[in-house]
Amino acid sequence: MNIDEPYIRSLPADPRYALWKICDDFYAEGIKGKGITEDELEKLAIDVLALLQIHTHKHKLQDDYFFDDIQPKGYNEWVDGFLDTIAIVRNRVQAEFKVSSLEQSKANIGMLMGTEFFYTFTDGDLDKIQKLLEELRRVINETGDIQADHKSRILRRLQKLESELKKNMSDLDRFYGLLVEASVLAEKIGKHSKPIVQLIRTIVNIVWNTQSRAEELPSDSHFALPETTEEENKV
Repeated sequence: MNIDEPYIRSLPADPRYALWKICDDFYAEGIKGKGITEDELEKLAIDVLALLQIHTHKHKLQDDYFFDDIQPKGYNEWVDGFLDTIAIVRNRVQAEFKVSSLEQSKANIGMLMGTEFFYTFTDGDLDKIQKLLEELRRVINETGDIQADHKSRILRRLQKLESELKKNMSDLDRFYGLLVEASVLAEKIGKHSKPIVQLIRTIVNIVWNTQSRAEELPSDSHFALPETTEEENKV
């Protein structure tokens, strides 16, 4: 994987698909090694991070994927963590594509049947999410370890999420986007992120229960990011 003109020109036109491709290529490079040295991997990681920062700004995705908040700071302290974040973003974007395809199919079929598909929160869950989001905002405001510009982006994201929250929702993607934020904060401020991460986990679990109920999954289904198999990582 070389971040050069041919590689950039080969990226898909769809901004999110291109984001997934960059993450997938780098993750495969990082976990397979291919005889690459630590210094070479770190150099590639810096190039990939630069590309992702430019790409997300160009396509106004920087508030959804917080690559601006990742800074190189010693190989073991950041490259492994960067790979973990890359894996989460890659899986998230892949899942979003699948959900988007499913939602589009449901919308199309719903129009034919005169119905529209919604994820429906119970009144109790809706009230709990609202209170958890308020608590999350309070904790973020009171956490001094978060840089001011990063804190501002998180709070804007929460404000948008709160403004869209209602009993019937056709799209739950923004809730799952909080998982990426939890990962970034855990990398940046370590143990000080624990209260924030716990609140995000609680919110996502409620959302997942609502989605699994709507999708008629077994009642004991648990949320988990899909694992990548060795076969999927082969060239």
